[in-house]
Parts: sequence; C-alpha cells; structure tokens
Amino acid sequence: MSVILTFGGIYLLWSGVLWFKYIVIVSGILMTVSFVVATLSIIHQIIFSKK
Repeated sequence: MSVILTFGGIYLLWSGVLWFKYIVIVSGILMTVSFVVATLSIIHQIIFSKK
C-alpha cells in the first residue's frame, strides 16, 4: 500500500496535485520504517538462531 501511495503520489505531484506531498512524505516514512524493521528482524533471527 505504501509503495503505491509513494510512487503514485510522486506522479500526482508531477501532475500538479501539490497537496499530495504530505501523503507522499508519510507513506515514504512508513515504507522506510517497515523496511528497517524487517531487515533488523532478519538480522536478529540470523544472529540468535538456535541450531
């Protein structure tokens, strides 16, 4: 959802819908946070896995 809002919002900004910049900022932040959380979760599972 966040990917669609971010890149679709960039297109809408290019088209002239300037109020959409706030939605692009929020969805970009959420996309980045979810990527970081997923990456840290994977790293944590690799380091602390029980063999």
